[in-house]
Amino acid sequence: MGEIISPPSKSCAHRRIIASCLGSVDTQIKIGEICEDVKATISCLDTLGAKFRYENSVLTVSPIRERAKSVVLDVKESSSTLRFMLPLSLMLCQEAKIIGEGILLLQPISPLSDELRRKGFVFNGDKLPFVVSGKLKPGLYNLKGDLSSQFVSSLLMSLPLLQSDSEIVLSLPLFKESYVALTIKILKECGIFIEKGPSGIFICKNQRYTPALISEVEGDYSLGAFPLALGCACGEVKVSGLSMDTMQGEREIISIIRSFGGKVEREGSSFRAVRSSLKGTELSLENTPDLIPPAIVLSLYADGKTTFSNLTKLEKKDEKRLSLLLDNLRAMGADFKRSKNELVINGKKPLKSCTVSSFKDHRIAMALACLSPLCSDGIILEGCEAVKRSYPSFFRDFISLGGKLR
Repeated sequence: MGEIISPPSKSCAHRRIIASCLGSVDTQIKIGEICEDVKATISCLDTLGAKFRYENSVLTVSPIRERAKSVVLDVKESSSTLRFMLPLSLMLCQEAKIIGEGILLLQPISPLSDELRRKGFVFNGDKLPFVVSGKLKPGLYNLKGDLSSQFVSSLLMSLPLLQSDSEIVLSLPLFKESYVALTIKILKECGIFIEKGPSGIFICKNQRYTPALISEVEGDYSLGAFPLALGCACGEVKVSGLSMDTMQGEREIISIIRSFGGKVEREGSSFRAVRSSLKGTELSLENTPDLIPPAIVLSLYADGKTTFSNLTKLEKKDEKRLSLLLDNLRAMGADFKRSKNELVINGKKPLKSCTVSSFKDHRIAMALACLSPLCSDGIILEGCEAVKRSYPSFFRDFISLGGKLR
């Protein structure tokens, strides 16, 4: 049996680190390995005035003391960092030039930028790089709930510190609600209280962050999903560090595995997955799109047909990821049919050994590696270094579970 520790949750890490930077005393965060996306957030917060020391898997955070005048924030390829830093930068400095790289250069920042413009902020562009100036103001913020939940979370972390009350009104039901629930939970743990009503979210003024002196980032269910899928498909795997009382929507991976007939059981603070006779199933993952790659892995090891529905509800970045993953599966000879709103995969068939690409996407890289046992001579994976964005030790764990790499 292979045993690994799930990498720390990116979603939790971003939020806990930001909360510590907005407090008034030094804090320590037990985080384990730090991935590239979280490093981008740390770098931006360092530029804004926070100080960090990382030693023995513990991140010591000294909070931001003064408001800067003008800064350059490099968000790298982390869309979470971009969306979180935008309101924060407008609260903590007078002007910010925000730069990035890769696919993030193509992503527009509206609708958050549109709403901030209505509040008097000045943007010199709608895509990276751009310069934004102004001062974050309290008041009424109107957002579409069916767009990225990170737009809502970014305001939730900043508005409570202002001098007057604020309200976020959602014109449509909140999409990916679990991520906003996670933000509210971490804020509550840090002394910030948010009231969620039927039409929006009410934020009280003049609150202060009081994060615990020592906290811990829980394991990431969306990343632990890959070794658990391998366990059900190829052998026995034990994954520890996944909290039972988590707010991560990706905890749904346990139910998804079981819907395939996979055997996965809780053992203390761990989950144990054993080789199972997997059968095709029906899935709708629009609220947990990060689970689509590991679910596709399961579908290709499963006997029969698996149907993924409601694909038109995916965000552009999730739709792009799915399309690129399917391009690879087509080259590998996978049996599937894609329509606008549905994907049908016929599994339990050998795949071709060939050269495939991660397209610099960490979840595509992990999914393809997990499918390599279905290929008689494995695969050549270009862009394997993409896993550093979320799971730097993925290939080390992959080898420890019996995977072959050269």
